[in-house]
Amino acid sequence: MNPLINFDQLIYQQLLLIQQDWLTPIMVFITDFLSPITLPIFALLLVAWFVYKKQTAKAVLTVLSLGGGFILEVGLKMIIARPRPPLNLVPETGYSFPSGHAVLSIIFFSLLIYFFKDNFKSKFTRRLYIFVNVLLCALVGFSRLYLGVHWLSDVIGGFVIGFAWFLFLVILFRKTLDNESTAKLVK
Repeated sequence: MNPLINFDQLIYQQLLLIQQDWLTPIMVFITDFLSPITLPIFALLLVAWFVYKKQTAKAVLTVLSLGGGFILEVGLKMIIARPRPPLNLVPETGYSFPSGHAVLSIIFFSLLIYFFKDNFKSKFTRRLYIFVNVLLCALVGFSRLYLGVHWLSDVIGGFVIGFAWFLFLVILFRKTLDNESTAKLVK
């Protein structure tokens, strides 16, 4: 058998052992609060903020990052067609790889870090801001594993795919925006 599948199953079995009645509602809240259904609402608020502030490049980068990430995730799920783990604490449909929660959450939180980290003058506050965003993203991934709706490789793969897409677009935007004033909009 494939070593990755063996490792996925080992982690899955260990996570089944730590499931607790008090922890499950917390994991359900995290997975629902930052789901591919609610995350677009937060993204629309972010886009509206950038439009209001006349920061069009940031609004476009946000839409392309999350929209493209969603299309990438759905397309890969259809191509790979990996089944979900057998025992789920919450009902889920569709295929397992990559985790849509992981793809979209890493893109969203990377955008927040990228756009707003320089707004904090204190090194401590900036690092705390970055840490909280990374922690929230990690919690989303963990919630998917805890609830038994994804394998570990689904979540890690989702994080890698989402972050690679985010980096690709940031690099593309920075290279495409040729004048200094426009480049500052995305920086």
